[in-house]
Amino acid sequence: MPGTYRCSAKKRIINLPSLITIIAIAAGFGLLSSVLGVAQVTKKLKKRRAKKFRQKLFKKNHGLLLQQLISSNKDIAEKMKFFSLQELEQATNKFDHNRILGGGGHGTVYKGILSDQRVVAIKKAKIVVQ
Repeated sequence: MPGTYRCSAKKRIINLPSLITIIAIAAGFGLLSSVLGVAQVTKKLKKRRAKKFRQKLFKKNHGLLLQQLISSNKDIAEKMKFFSLQELEQATNKFDHNRILGGGGHGTVYKGILSDQRVVAIKKAKIVVQ
């Protein structure tokens, strides 16, 4: 008999408040992702600019000449060690003013204690723009 069959499946109806909630949550995640993405890109750009600036200062302050001098003389290269900024900050307690030994026209000299307990003098150069 035609027209006598009834489907017993329930119709799913999404009501308006739940639809608005779903859209708001999706928009929130999208906005959060965008903000985090922009922050990440900004951080990378700042690092890249800082690296280029350090390279520029390295070249300007004859760092390449020093590097060539060290590489040409093996005795100097074996005795000399380059320290990272973090190592220098640790040795001088973040360039604490109580550790200043003296200063001059080119920079300030700090007392530093290395991780192997050696006491050293560390000169922090002034940035001079010419």
